[in-house]
Amino acid sequence: MDALIEHLHRTFKSGTYIHDRPPETRDHEEALRMLAAESRFGRRMIATGLYDVIAQADQSLPWTAAIPSPRDPTTRYLWMIYPDPPADTDPDESVRIVDAHLQHQILVTVGDFRPDKVVGIALPNQRGSENVVIMKVFDSSRWTEEDRRQAKLLKEEGLFGEAERVDYLDLP
Repeated sequence: MDALIEHLHRTFKSGTYIHDRPPETRDHEEALRMLAAESRFGRRMIATGLYDVIAQADQSLPWTAAIPSPRDPTTRYLWMIYPDPPADTDPDESVRIVDAHLQHQILVTVGDFRPDKVVGIALPNQRGSENVVIMKVFDSSRWTEEDRRQAKLLKEEGLFGEAERVDYLDLP
């Protein structure tokens, strides 16, 4: 996890993206600071959810994991691994689609778990050619009635509908 944090920071600072649109500076910085504030053990626990979704056999689908912070149970980390878009998709449209999907996942996470904050991180799957990383930090004090309505609708449409709860035990 420490290597991932460092990689994301280096990529952001150097601006080495396939697409021209870099992630939002404020969200990117806040997400990295929150990850870095976790203990080494906490980062290992948070990374377990990432490794689970990266390892999924069907990489043609987006996969997500919502992991509670071991340091602060009012915070959840949401990992979203996304597939490559169809070959004829405009790169900017691809970024907008991933961004919107991450926002939808965040809303459903807030609706389901009621955390104070969600750190959402969208990463490309390992077998793809994309390199767009999107980070968002959602403060649920900004949760609106419209957000609640949209989260309920997304849940009814099947987002997180087949979610499977996994509890982690970390043994040295």
